[in-house]
Amino acid sequence: MPRSNPISRRMVPGAGPAVALAAALILSACIETTASNEGDEDTARPARIESASNGIAPDIRRFVGRIEAVQTTDLSFQVGGELVAMPVREGQRVERGHRLAAIDPEDYERAVREAEVRLDLARQDLDRKSRLLQSNSVSEAVHEQAVAEHDLREVALETARRNLDHTTIEAPFDALVTRTLVDAHTNVTSGTPVLRVQDVSELRIAVNIPERLMGMIGNRDALQAHVVFPAADGARFDLDYRSHETQPDNVTQTYRVTFAMPYPEAPALLPGMIGRVEIAPGGGMGASTGPGVSAPSSAVVADNDGGFHVWVVSGPDGEVRRQPVAVGPIVDDRVAITEGLSADDRIVTAGAHHLNEGMRVRPIEAF
Repeated sequence: MPRSNPISRRMVPGAGPAVALAAALILSACIETTASNEGDEDTARPARIESASNGIAPDIRRFVGRIEAVQTTDLSFQVGGELVAMPVREGQRVERGHRLAAIDPEDYERAVREAEVRLDLARQDLDRKSRLLQSNSVSEAVHEQAVAEHDLREVALETARRNLDHTTIEAPFDALVTRTLVDAHTNVTSGTPVLRVQDVSELRIAVNIPERLMGMIGNRDALQAHVVFPAADGARFDLDYRSHETQPDNVTQTYRVTFAMPYPEAPALLPGMIGRVEIAPGGGMGASTGPGVSAPSSAVVADNDGGFHVWVVSGPDGEVRRQPVAVGPIVDDRVAITEGLSADDRIVTAGAHHLNEGMRVRPIEAF
């Protein structure tokens, strides 16, 4: 049975990869003294052998996220009347400025015509009194009163026209109609909500993030995120940071962070749906991070001069050769090899501390 490797599963922040790896390898050497049997160099020693891997898997954290709208708004008329039209349905997406509802405009059209007539009369009266003032036939006070009456009639016409405009409701933004709150031909008063819409210019994804990741929030170079929707055949979308709360949850000690994604034409994603948010510190969201290959930490041996090497198995007879390597960061139990190793190289991953140049090894399935 293989023994468990107590090597640290995370790289210590601020420490160089070589320092962290050297400390890990000291522990690894202590537990592998039984990895092979003593014998002469002509005897093939049993060893665990595997091929190096391309890159090193990113340290991805996964969270449950919920889709939210940018904002949810209940729309209402600013004037009262009979609701005569609501040419939208629940679940319909509309563009900004689209007509959503209308009340009977007849009374307000009549008010506009009346205000236009009264303004026209006030304008004629002002013109007449202005001529009389020039011939000193009326006093200045009479002329000023005519001016004030004309201005009041202009204000009344502006109010009537504004009320007429308010007999319709238009979408204030690219919106999703989520609910109609009243039926057609219902008398509604000013301020009564008639339908609810959500801003879907983009979709927001809210997740709760532990405090150890909060230092990277908002820094795209330090953190990247995407969301996967298993219910939508695994559809995946990149996420952009939008905002975060500064007070943690009293129970979980996590912070609410909001990301954003474009509203897709397909699949149909709606506010309230659940997705799996995957966050990778260091910006690595692919299958591997950085150049080179990776190897199990048990395969890397520390040299006395501070360097590192691995034992590469070459030839059909299992002969091993010492290969110096340059190491990168440690993620879980794998080490990034930035120089000295190719992805198709076969290396000894257990018992490496007991090998010498030219020794022969034979692979075993378990060790």
